[in-house]
Amino acid sequence: MRKLVSGLKLDDLAAECGVGVEPIRNAAKRYMEAENAIIVYGHDARSAGLPVAEALAAAALLAGKVGKANNGLIALLDGGNSRGALDMGLRPRSGGLNAAQMWQAAIEGKLKALYIAGLDPAASLPQARAALEQADFVVVQELFLTATAQLADVVLPAASVAERDATYTNAERRVQRSRQARGSVGESRADWQIVQGIAQRLESLAFQPAVAPVTRQAKRAARR
Repeated sequence: MRKLVSGLKLDDLAAECGVGVEPIRNAAKRYMEAENAIIVYGHDARSAGLPVAEALAAAALLAGKVGKANNGLIALLDGGNSRGALDMGLRPRSGGLNAAQMWQAAIEGKLKALYIAGLDPAASLPQARAALEQADFVVVQELFLTATAQLADVVLPAASVAERDATYTNAERRVQRSRQARGSVGESRADWQIVQGIAQRLESLAFQPAVAPVTRQAKRAARR
């Protein structure tokens, strides 16, 4: 990072960004001198690609603002529990496909089945709609009959937030418990109960039968 920026001129960088030199200089000075500092970045920064997040992380490392309490980076993610989902392992492992890659694989006929829970990509992403229309089998786990659910071969009715126990992890990784306030409607179930039922039918997975152990697991994941 030092080698990369050493040959650059602040005036040129400021002109490229459309920001004055002094605001950049003052922000850098205050960041370096602060006892604790956190960089918060949102949708525009994430949409610009991985290099932006990597540059922010490198800046935090060079400034010594990582690896200790009240310092680091916070990504403002879409959705009410995106941080918790990531902490619990909801991301592709090495060699796996991310969402955009799965859409393309389904369109090309390389991915035959899709299982979507709590998302409505068909409503806003033409590529996702094309993938769902091309796939041989689509399962949607959802509270409402969304545009995505309407394209599914099977719709599994999910319970609302008031009808289930759950945990939510916020941007600073505080795990918060949500308790069931009323019974579920019709045949709907909590998301984890639906997945558990499918796993039991497949005889390949054994999920925890209660939320309390999952809460403890979410807290351990958030501390990593």
